[in-house]
Amino acid sequence: MLTMVTVQRTEPHGMGQKLLEILRPAKVVEQIETGAGREYRHITVEVGRKDIPWKKVTRLIGGDPFILPREISIPPQVPLERFVPKKLQPKLALRMLLDCLKGSRIPPSSRIVGIIDPDGEYQAAAMSLAEQASTVRILTGEPEKYKVFQRQMLDLYGAPILVGDNLSFLRDCMAVYCPAPYESGEEAAPRGLFFAAAPLCLQGRCQILEDFSPACPGDTIPKGIHPADFYGALYEWGGAKELEDSPAARADCKGRPNRLGELCEYLRRTFGVK
Repeated sequence: MLTMVTVQRTEPHGMGQKLLEILRPAKVVEQIETGAGREYRHITVEVGRKDIPWKKVTRLIGGDPFILPREISIPPQVPLERFVPKKLQPKLALRMLLDCLKGSRIPPSSRIVGIIDPDGEYQAAAMSLAEQASTVRILTGEPEKYKVFQRQMLDLYGAPILVGDNLSFLRDCMAVYCPAPYESGEEAAPRGLFFAAAPLCLQGRCQILEDFSPACPGDTIPKGIHPADFYGALYEWGGAKELEDSPAARADCKGRPNRLGELCEYLRRTFGVK
């Protein structure tokens, strides 16, 4: 069963409490909770000055996939490997990019967007963007895979699909979709938004959005668990496939959460027709 592990730290006060903290084992509470309409197991470890009782936690988790708060490191000697969700992020990132384009109220004829697609695998995403923008720029190391697609998109939408192989090719884009890992030593444009659904390493003062989370009112996320990890795990292991159709309500930029309305306003203010 999918498991969420959180840690609650308490600071003992007074000699009696400190002595009790030394003598008694860390308290572990296990209960079944729900998120996105799916059940998961929540293990709460209450510790004071002691370390997390990893042997006990390991025994409770067994072989189940589990999520930990990101700031907690698993010691090398502990035979556990946290689950890192990956499959929901590309869907939420693209959905949020498309919603930002629409919400910006910038005319489609003035929208230039891009995709970082190193292996030429994301033509379906390029098609979605072509429906909302006048020009789509593709950064890829496999330009041959886009030749037929370029002709098809020009015939269908009248949208030119331009292909390049360096980051400067995306300099005029107001938004760039990044579904695959990518690293470049070239300085990126500072104004456009990068919707990164996979690790993205760029130089310069670029604005990289990551850790996309869906809008699920009413859910209580365990304290310390990042919403992107919570919903990503429920999608991959909890069977909550409907999350891929949910609008993304939040994305982080340098650790700061950004809401959809804020991003729409940024695009409108930065790239809107004067």
